[in-house]
Amino acid sequence: MDELVLYLKPLFLTIFLEGIAACIIGYRSIREQLYILFINAVTNPLLVYFSFLLMYHIGVEKSTLIIYLLLEPLVILTEYLYYRKIFSGRNCFLLSLVLNMISIVGGILCQRILWR
Repeated sequence: MDELVLYLKPLFLTIFLEGIAACIIGYRSIREQLYILFINAVTNPLLVYFSFLLMYHIGVEKSTLIIYLLLEPLVILTEYLYYRKIFSGRNCFLLSLVLNMISIVGGILCQRILWR
């Protein structure tokens, strides 16, 4: 059960923050919000899993650099590719970048303030 919580906290935070940000940017329809939710439901647990794996094998400090320089850009790229197929005609790379930056900053703040 504790392992499940380790995955659900960042997933719910990501869905919450990115859902609000997407609304502000203009992705307000239920359909658009559901697509963003489903894409995050795939990418976020994978990111968290590989982050934990890295932290376990090489330590928190070393893995942090890999997470932010390799894994997060892969998530941004992956989500961009999905958004591009779904939201044609819009700047999907900017959408992916902005939503993920908000999610990253929100996650860092929550870790430092709420989840010590």
